[in-house]
Amino acid sequence: MVLDQSWLTYTQQHGHAGVRPAHVTAFVLAIVNFLLNGLIWYAFHACSKIINKSHLYLFYALAVTNCLTGFFSIPTFINLFAHNNLNCPKWSIIVGSAFEMALDRMRAILAIAIALERLFAIYRPRTFFLSDHKKNAMKICAFGVVWSVLDALFMIFEDGLSPIRTHCVSTSSSGPLFHTYFLIMSVVDGFFLFSVYVIFLVKFLSIRKSLPEPQSTIPKVCRRPLSIKRKGMKDLVGQTNSLTLTVIFCVLVFSVLPSTLYGYDMIMDRVVFMDLGPVVTIGYHLHGITSSFCYNYKHREIKRALDKVYPIRKRVCLTLSSS
Repeated sequence: MVLDQSWLTYTQQHGHAGVRPAHVTAFVLAIVNFLLNGLIWYAFHACSKIINKSHLYLFYALAVTNCLTGFFSIPTFINLFAHNNLNCPKWSIIVGSAFEMALDRMRAILAIAIALERLFAIYRPRTFFLSDHKKNAMKICAFGVVWSVLDALFMIFEDGLSPIRTHCVSTSSSGPLFHTYFLIMSVVDGFFLFSVYVIFLVKFLSIRKSLPEPQSTIPKVCRRPLSIKRKGMKDLVGQTNSLTLTVIFCVLVFSVLPSTLYGYDMIMDRVVFMDLGPVVTIGYHLHGITSSFCYNYKHREIKRALDKVYPIRKRVCLTLSSS
């Protein structure tokens, strides 16, 4: 076992640190991630018109994924606290870790799908708006669920359920084949997502003037409604594109980068970044938390839905702004 043996040697040399502040931080972030994205999830569900109007099906699925990531991390850390992060039975680690790994795969698939969808919307806007977005999103989610379940099963059964692990996090709960697979997929996902991100960013910066102005030959009676409609459409597309850029950036920083750092420990067979604590898990939850704020402040329709579903939120914001 790659990292588990490295961690065992490191623990014998430097002693066992037990539960660290980083573990407590990750546990708190998991709860916050679960609650914030749970609110977004319910707001989307209560105001389904927003999803249909702005074609936000994949963003909705990403919010659900982040919510479940926070939820299933909670038993992982409860188990870690109960055993003082030492000598955990593997089956107890699996309770949360298998879901974390599966949801990580789902998050990567959704992030890539969102990037490709918005890129297609920019280059082929007419075809994009005439397509069946709900059906396409369901196919992507079904594909993601199957792949995620296979990842979880791969991690669970490669190395058996009986061994006692040196510590109680997901990095010690799988065999060398899954570790290698996890590293390669993290690098491939990150490179592909970054490439699409750059292409999307370049096109996004050049598209602001792509919609033509209304012709001067159109009578004044008709010109104003058309101008308002075109401006509204441009604003709506701009909001979704801006949200896409922010969400993809968060995936790169908080999901791909921590996995790469974790991969360094795997390649070098050393404990460097893993000694800092649950770096990958903290990255997952920071991504979920920042995404919830991005949904709120980068898309006006989502913000209106949150104000409608949670009226107290609007009153609190007004009170703070007036003070």
